[in-house]
Amino acid sequence: MIKKKKKDINEEEEEEGKEKDVKQFNFYEELSPLLLAQQLALIVHQFMLQVNDNELLYKAWTRPNKNTIAPHVRRLINHTNQLHSLICTILISEDNLEKRAKLFAYFIDVADNAFHHIHDFDTLVTIMSVFDSVSVHRLKDTWRKIGTKHEEKFLMLRKLTSQFNDMTSLRLQHNKIYKTKTTYVPYFGLWIKDLFKLEDAYNDYIMMN
Repeated sequence: MIKKKKKDINEEEEEEGKEKDVKQFNFYEELSPLLLAQQLALIVHQFMLQVNDNELLYKAWTRPNKNTIAPHVRRLINHTNQLHSLICTILISEDNLEKRAKLFAYFIDVADNAFHHIHDFDTLVTIMSVFDSVSVHRLKDTWRKIGTKHEEKFLMLRKLTSQFNDMTSLRLQHNKIYKTKTTYVPYFGLWIKDLFKLEDAYNDYIMMN
Protein backbone atom coordinates (compact mmCIF):
# COMPACT_ATOMS: atom_id res chain seq x y z
CA MET A 1 0.00 0.00 0.00
CA ILE A 2 1.37 3.39 -1.05
CA LYS A 3 1.14 6.06 1.63
CA LYS A 4 0.42 9.63 0.58
CA LYS A 5 2.86 12.27 1.62
CA LYS A 6 1.62 14.89 4.08
CA LYS A 7 2.16 17.58 1.41
CA ASP A 8 -0.07 15.70 -1.07
CA ILE A 9 -2.80 15.27 1.55
CA ASN A 10 -2.68 18.98 2.42
CA GLU A 11 -2.93 19.94 -1.26
CA GLU A 12 -5.93 17.65 -1.74
CA GLU A 13 -7.65 19.11 1.33
CA GLU A 14 -6.96 22.62 0.05
CA GLU A 15 -8.50 21.80 -3.35
CA GLU A 16 -11.53 20.21 -1.68
CA GLY A 17 -11.89 23.32 0.47
CA LYS A 18 -11.83 25.56 -2.59
CA GLU A 19 -14.48 23.45 -4.32
CA LYS A 20 -16.62 23.55 -1.18
CA ASP A 21 -16.34 27.36 -1.05
CA VAL A 22 -17.40 27.58 -4.70
CA LYS A 23 -20.44 25.40 -4.02
CA GLN A 24 -21.50 27.40 -0.95
CA PHE A 25 -21.33 30.80 -2.68
CA ASN A 26 -24.62 31.52 -4.48
CA PHE A 27 -23.51 33.80 -7.30
CA TYR A 28 -27.01 34.58 -8.56
CA GLU A 29 -28.11 35.63 -5.06
CA GLU A 30 -25.05 37.46 -3.74
CA LEU A 31 -23.43 39.12 -6.78
CA SER A 32 -25.21 40.82 -9.68
CA PRO A 33 -24.16 39.76 -13.21
CA LEU A 34 -23.32 43.38 -14.06
CA LEU A 35 -21.05 43.80 -11.03
CA LEU A 36 -19.16 40.57 -11.77
CA ALA A 37 -18.80 41.59 -15.43
CA GLN A 38 -17.39 44.96 -14.33
CA GLN A 39 -14.86 43.37 -11.98
CA LEU A 40 -13.71 40.87 -14.60
CA ALA A 41 -13.30 43.69 -17.13
CA LEU A 42 -11.14 45.67 -14.70
CA ILE A 43 -8.91 42.65 -14.09
CA VAL A 44 -8.33 41.78 -17.74
CA HIS A 45 -7.90 45.46 -18.65
CA GLN A 46 -5.11 45.84 -16.08
CA PHE A 47 -3.39 42.74 -17.43
CA MET A 48 -3.54 44.09 -20.98
CA LEU A 49 -2.08 47.46 -19.96
CA GLN A 50 1.00 45.67 -18.61
CA VAL A 51 1.84 43.93 -21.91
CA ASN A 52 4.95 45.36 -23.58
CA ASP A 53 5.36 45.62 -27.35
CA ASN A 54 8.39 43.31 -27.33
CA GLU A 55 6.31 40.52 -25.83
CA LEU A 56 4.23 40.41 -29.01
CA LEU A 57 7.17 39.93 -31.39
CA TYR A 58 8.49 36.66 -32.85
CA LYS A 59 5.85 34.55 -31.07
CA ALA A 60 7.60 35.27 -27.78
CA TRP A 61 4.67 33.86 -25.78
CA THR A 62 5.23 30.39 -27.32
CA ARG A 63 9.01 30.06 -26.86
CA PRO A 64 10.71 27.86 -24.21
CA ASN A 65 11.62 30.94 -22.16
CA LYS A 66 8.17 32.48 -22.67
CA ASN A 67 7.65 33.26 -18.98
CA THR A 68 10.79 35.40 -19.05
CA ILE A 69 10.45 37.21 -22.38
CA ALA A 70 6.65 37.51 -22.43
CA PRO A 71 5.57 37.41 -18.75
CA HIS A 72 2.55 39.70 -19.11
CA VAL A 73 1.19 37.90 -22.17
CA ARG A 74 1.55 34.61 -20.31
CA ARG A 75 -0.20 36.09 -17.27
CA LEU A 76 -3.09 37.16 -19.47
CA ILE A 77 -3.31 33.73 -21.08
CA ASN A 78 -3.18 32.05 -17.67
CA HIS A 79 -5.93 34.37 -16.39
CA THR A 80 -8.16 33.33 -19.29
CA ASN A 81 -7.49 29.63 -18.69
CA GLN A 82 -8.08 29.94 -14.94
CA LEU A 83 -11.33 31.87 -15.42
CA HIS A 84 -12.51 29.25 -17.91
CA SER A 85 -11.70 26.42 -15.48
CA LEU A 86 -13.30 28.21 -12.53
CA ILE A 87 -16.62 28.80 -14.29
CA CYS A 88 -16.62 25.21 -15.58
CA THR A 89 -16.11 23.97 -12.01
CA ILE A 90 -18.90 26.19 -10.70
CA LEU A 91 -21.37 24.90 -13.30
CA ILE A 92 -20.63 21.18 -13.23
CA SER A 93 -20.07 20.85 -9.46
CA GLU A 94 -23.66 21.92 -8.71
CA ASP A 95 -25.69 18.72 -8.27
CA ASN A 96 -29.12 20.34 -7.99
CA LEU A 97 -30.68 20.73 -11.45
CA GLU A 98 -32.69 23.86 -10.61
CA LYS A 99 -29.69 25.62 -9.07
CA ARG A 100 -27.44 24.60 -11.94
CA ALA A 101 -29.93 26.06 -14.43
CA LYS A 102 -29.88 29.31 -12.45
CA LEU A 103 -26.08 29.33 -12.64
CA PHE A 104 -26.25 28.79 -16.40
CA ALA A 105 -28.64 31.73 -16.72
CA TYR A 106 -26.47 33.82 -14.40
CA PHE A 107 -23.30 33.41 -16.44
CA ILE A 108 -25.20 34.00 -19.67
CA ASP A 109 -26.24 37.32 -18.08
CA VAL A 110 -22.63 38.05 -17.12
CA ALA A 111 -21.56 37.49 -20.74
CA ASP A 112 -24.46 39.61 -21.98
CA ASN A 113 -23.46 42.47 -19.66
CA ALA A 114 -19.83 42.13 -20.71
CA PHE A 115 -20.90 42.67 -24.32
CA HIS A 116 -23.78 45.15 -24.17
CA HIS A 117 -22.86 47.35 -21.22
CA ILE A 118 -19.09 47.09 -20.74
CA HIS A 119 -17.86 46.09 -24.20
CA ASP A 120 -15.45 43.56 -22.70
CA PHE A 121 -14.94 41.16 -25.59
CA ASP A 122 -12.24 39.16 -23.83
CA THR A 123 -14.42 38.09 -20.90
CA LEU A 124 -17.33 37.54 -23.27
CA VAL A 125 -15.38 35.02 -25.37
CA THR A 126 -13.99 33.28 -22.28
CA ILE A 127 -17.45 32.72 -20.79
CA MET A 128 -18.95 31.58 -24.09
CA SER A 129 -16.09 29.10 -24.54
CA VAL A 130 -17.13 27.54 -21.22
CA PHE A 131 -20.59 26.80 -22.58
CA ASP A 132 -19.05 25.18 -25.65
CA SER A 133 -16.81 22.88 -23.58
CA VAL A 134 -17.83 19.22 -23.66
CA SER A 135 -18.43 18.91 -19.91
CA VAL A 136 -20.94 21.80 -19.92
CA HIS A 137 -22.46 21.41 -23.39
CA ARG A 138 -23.54 17.82 -22.64
CA LEU A 139 -25.79 18.86 -19.72
CA LYS A 140 -28.95 18.67 -21.82
CA ASP A 141 -31.42 18.63 -18.90
CA THR A 142 -29.93 21.86 -17.57
CA TRP A 143 -30.12 23.59 -20.95
CA ARG A 144 -33.83 22.76 -21.12
CA LYS A 145 -34.35 24.56 -17.79
CA ILE A 146 -32.74 27.93 -18.56
CA GLY A 147 -35.85 29.43 -20.17
CA THR A 148 -36.58 31.07 -23.52
CA LYS A 149 -35.17 34.49 -22.62
CA HIS A 150 -31.76 33.15 -21.67
CA GLU A 151 -31.74 30.70 -24.55
CA GLU A 152 -32.23 33.61 -26.97
CA LYS A 153 -29.45 35.59 -25.26
CA PHE A 154 -27.14 32.61 -25.44
CA LEU A 155 -27.79 31.94 -29.14
CA MET A 156 -27.16 35.59 -30.01
CA LEU A 157 -23.88 35.66 -28.06
CA ARG A 158 -22.84 32.30 -29.47
CA LYS A 159 -23.34 33.58 -33.01
CA LEU A 160 -21.35 36.71 -32.16
CA THR A 161 -18.38 34.73 -30.79
CA SER A 162 -18.46 31.99 -33.41
CA GLN A 163 -15.11 30.82 -34.79
CA PHE A 164 -16.70 30.69 -38.26
CA ASN A 165 -14.82 32.52 -41.00
CA ASP A 166 -12.02 33.68 -38.70
CA MET A 167 -14.46 35.16 -36.14
CA THR A 168 -15.86 37.67 -38.63
CA SER A 169 -18.84 38.61 -36.46
CA LEU A 170 -16.62 39.48 -33.49
CA ARG A 171 -14.20 41.42 -35.68
CA LEU A 172 -17.07 43.49 -37.06
CA GLN A 173 -18.20 44.33 -33.53
CA HIS A 174 -14.65 45.34 -32.59
CA ASN A 175 -14.52 47.72 -35.56
CA LYS A 176 -17.98 49.08 -34.81
CA ILE A 177 -17.10 49.91 -31.18
CA TYR A 178 -13.70 51.31 -32.18
CA LYS A 179 -15.26 53.76 -34.64
CA THR A 180 -17.58 55.14 -31.94
CA LYS A 181 -14.53 55.86 -29.75
CA THR A 182 -16.23 54.02 -26.89
CA THR A 183 -14.01 52.48 -24.23
CA TYR A 184 -13.78 48.73 -24.68
CA VAL A 185 -11.68 45.68 -23.84
CA PRO A 186 -10.69 43.77 -27.00
CA TYR A 187 -10.50 40.02 -27.29
CA PHE A 188 -6.78 39.45 -26.82
CA GLY A 189 -6.98 36.11 -28.60
CA LEU A 190 -7.63 37.90 -31.90
CA TRP A 191 -4.38 39.85 -31.59
CA ILE A 192 -2.44 36.69 -30.77
CA LYS A 193 -4.03 34.85 -33.67
CA ASP A 194 -3.30 37.63 -36.17
CA LEU A 195 0.26 38.17 -34.94
CA PHE A 196 0.89 34.44 -35.27
CA LYS A 197 -0.30 34.54 -38.89
CA LEU A 198 1.81 37.61 -39.65
CA GLU A 199 4.93 35.94 -38.28
CA ASP A 200 4.32 32.83 -40.40
CA ALA A 201 3.55 34.89 -43.51
CA TYR A 202 6.70 36.98 -43.01
CA ASN A 203 8.87 33.88 -42.62
CA ASP A 204 7.33 32.34 -45.75
CA TYR A 205 8.03 35.56 -47.66
CA ILE A 206 11.69 35.59 -46.56
CA MET A 207 12.14 31.95 -47.58
CA MET A 208 10.57 32.57 -51.01
CA ASN A 209 12.79 35.56 -51.68
